[in-house]
Amino acid sequence: MRIFCVRLHGALLSLAVVISCAQRSNAGVIGGEVEDWTKWQAVNGLPSARYAMPVGVMSGALYAVGGLYPPSNPVPKTNVYCFTGTNWTQVRGLPTPRGSLATGVLGGALYAIGGVDTNGNAMSIVSKYDGVSWTAVTPMSTGLYSLVAGVLNGT
Repeated sequence: MRIFCVRLHGALLSLAVVISCAQRSNAGVIGGEVEDWTKWQAVNGLPSARYAMPVGVMSGALYAVGGLYPPSNPVPKTNVYCFTGTNWTQVRGLPTPRGSLATGVLGGALYAIGGVDTNGNAMSIVSKYDGVSWTAVTPMSTGLYSLVAGVLNGT
């Protein structure tokens, strides 16, 4: 189970808990209004179970990027959940399957950073998603996985 804090325009909007394992794939989102944080709202689960997958919020939607399918197979899938809807939608997947990566949203784009490949090797790759397609950007100087990324004041 992973717990995610979701920020949009600098305000804490939601807290998402994504539970994924071989047997099931569920998600829950705590209410988007401050007054509603004590109530859990069940949402449909991800279309396929996976773990070691980061999320990011871009354009008011929650993106689940990559991850590992048990036992430890990296997947390229990218799914998006719009808070106004009820389902996850699969969008263009990562160009390179990977799990245990990090995501960050900067300048209206979602970045997928590092991760682990099918052989368990740390990756230095960085990809940028603009809401339509992924493009490669300058890689890190060394491969990293199980990392965390954050964006402070939009920079």
